[in-house]
Amino acid sequence: MKTLFLAPAERAEVVVEFKQGGRYFLKNMPFDPMHNEMMNMDGGHHGGTSVLDEGAEYVVAEFQVSGAGDFVEVEEELPDPPPPPPRAERTRRFHLSLSGMQWVINGMAWDVRNPLKEHVRVEGGTVEVWEITNDVRSMLHSMHLHGFPMWVFQRQNSPRR
Repeated sequence: MKTLFLAPAERAEVVVEFKQGGRYFLKNMPFDPMHNEMMNMDGGHHGGTSVLDEGAEYVVAEFQVSGAGDFVEVEEELPDPPPPPPRAERTRRFHLSLSGMQWVINGMAWDVRNPLKEHVRVEGGTVEVWEITNDVRSMLHSMHLHGFPMWVFQRQNSPRR
């Protein structure tokens, strides 16, 4: 594997084999950050300034290898993937979009006094499929549920990575 696409806050364990001495680089590869959400009149985007341009290529780490290291045994096969989830009892659709200057889910804005949990109730022990779509004026969204197992079945129309 030469590349691995990770969303913000995602983690991965990797094993790297340096077969010979030299300089090796761990790089952030260029990607489309999908910042179409708040394009302002002068063509700029929302947010403050950053030391690194989001979506740009840059070196994260450099490894300088000299000499031979110790041989480390690595499992040849990965463990089996988890079993497929049980059959879903319901499919829900969530559309992420921008309304004015506020992010909304299915047209509803998050408000700590009126959380969306009042609009989405799932009975314990049930299985649901949640289809999540981004509006054209959108950005990358790392989606996850806190404290609940989930599987990603499919990604469609993802940006170039």
